[in-house]
Amino acid sequence: PRERQDAFALRSHRLAAEARKNGHFDDEILPVERPDGVVVDTDECVREDTSLEKLGRLKPVFRPGGTVTAGNASPMNDGAAGLLLVSEEALNDLGLESLGRYVAGGSAGVHPDVMGIGPVPATRKVLARAGWSVGDLAEAEFNEAFAAQALACV
Repeated sequence: PRERQDAFALRSHRLAAEARKNGHFDDEILPVERPDGVVVDTDECVREDTSLEKLGRLKPVFRPGGTVTAGNASPMNDGAAGLLLVSEEALNDLGLESLGRYVAGGSAGVHPDVMGIGPVPATRKVLARAGWSVGDLAEAEFNEAFAAQALACV
């Protein structure tokens, strides 16, 4: 239901705002200077001032009576990410510090009508390959395109 999606979106924004305030993203975001001199160094999508009341006033974006709104869906924008994956030998040769470890990977396909739940079978596959359960994870990061999709995946 819409209320559950809005509550999920609100929690997500609050957690992101708190993490940003506590400096958890400081080493994750590389400042970029635009041609006009403006420096972009923060995630512009975190809505610190949102509330259930504000989210509840938003109209559905895809169809009348729908549940997906601009408040419980990710904005249409661009972003970038990078990852350097190397062997332990290369890590030592380059004098780098490891920030993580690749344990398992997997992909899965679903029917296009339900493409938003694609992470569910893919996640199950990765957990099985790693010999883990969801309870073994301290944290998880995934694409929150829509609160409805994220709720289905968790």
